[in-house]
Amino acid sequence: MENIKQIATLEDQETTITISYTDKMISVYTNRSTVMGRMLKKGFIPEEKFYLRGELEGMVFRIPMSKMGAILKKTVFSYGGAETVENEESEKEIISDVNYFNEVIIP
Repeated sequence: MENIKQIATLEDQETTITISYTDKMISVYTNRSTVMGRMLKKGFIPEEKFYLRGELEGMVFRIPMSKMGAILKKTVFSYGGAETVENEESEKEIISDVNYFNEVIIP
């Protein structure tokens, strides 16, 4: 897979997650190249691509809620500018949050 060039400046980078409860789908918009690359690497296909001056600037992915756990993992969303601590407890918290979401929020 080719490397995606970062077009948006750090101040303009964003990732927006929108949940549609009626069709049980999650839409993920991102203009952060690392998130786009990670989503593609996980096998998600973009529904839309956005270009700025002919260069790929952003993507929208639509994902079934049943696959939400795959995108909530730290491997997709992380911020390289912040110091992160990888440990078993943080992994348990992510799994707990995903389970709560699947059991309580999504009937």
